[in-house]
Amino acid sequence: MNKKSLFYSAIPIFLLSSCSIKYDVFKNAEEEVPEFVFENTKLVRYENNEPVLELSAQTLEQYKNKSEIYGKKTGFKSFEDGEVDNQGSCDYFFTDTDKELYKLAGNIEFQNKSENMTFYANKLMWDSKTEQLTGTKNDYVRIQKDDAIITGKGFSSSGISKSFEFSGEVSGQIGKDKDSEEQLTENEAETKLSGGAE
Repeated sequence: MNKKSLFYSAIPIFLLSSCSIKYDVFKNAEEEVPEFVFENTKLVRYENNEPVLELSAQTLEQYKNKSEIYGKKTGFKSFEDGEVDNQGSCDYFFTDTDKELYKLAGNIEFQNKSENMTFYANKLMWDSKTEQLTGTKNDYVRIQKDDAIITGKGFSSSGISKSFEFSGEVSGQIGKDKDSEEQLTENEAETKLSGGAE
């Protein structure tokens, strides 16, 4: 085999092995190269000289002619009146700013400070237009509020009604120490964690 044919046979191997974050997690079939790649970066969005959103990532990719951003090892914060209201982290992050959709994947921890709730999950999606936070049908989401913990499948919540539900199996417990822990039924757990609202 001559050098020229060896070179051309190596190109497909190189192309197949050099994947972006977009292909690693979210499996989009379009074959594109990111227009911008940012390493170890922090972006802050301001309105009226006050921070409203902060995004930090090990890697961020933005694509030409698209409103899509992909991130790896991502942390995020949202602010209300200059104070952190929500914060979290995840292994992978995707947003479509035109559609106002946000997808999180891998080791998600999301804290809503105003509601004193923390969410732990492997996959979550936030739709800003409908104010819906949803998990997947078969993945567990764990919610912790005060001394209550609830875990279930098929999670969905509404930012408008400030309520949530699970469409699949659910378990939970309440109590500050192991001796006083009490097992909750699905309805009791939902009522406790949503502050009485259903």
